Amino acid sequence: MEQPQLNVALLARAGAALYGQDWQSPLARHLGVSDRTIRRMVQAAREGRDYTIPPGWWPEVTAELKKAVREHQLRAREAAEVGQLLEDAAGGG
Repeated sequence: MEQPQLNVALLARAGAALYGQDWQSPLARHLGVSDRTIRRMVQAAREGRDYTIPPGWWPEVTAELKKAVREHQLRAREAAEVGQLLEDAAGGG
């Protein structure tokens, strides 16, 4: 399997996965940078210009994605359990 290229497009996908459509400001806050920095990166990518992403950002973003997946899985499991309890209560009444 080919390793994905670490670029602005991948950073944008990660940001959107974590924070939704308006991902730029929350991601900037998480990384401790100005949202203008993120917006400049995105604009450079749109214009076909290279923009070097600090390598230290990737571990931060990866950790946040893993955390989000764990939280989502826990919420999904809890929702399934509560749903089953409601079905059981409705059927058993």
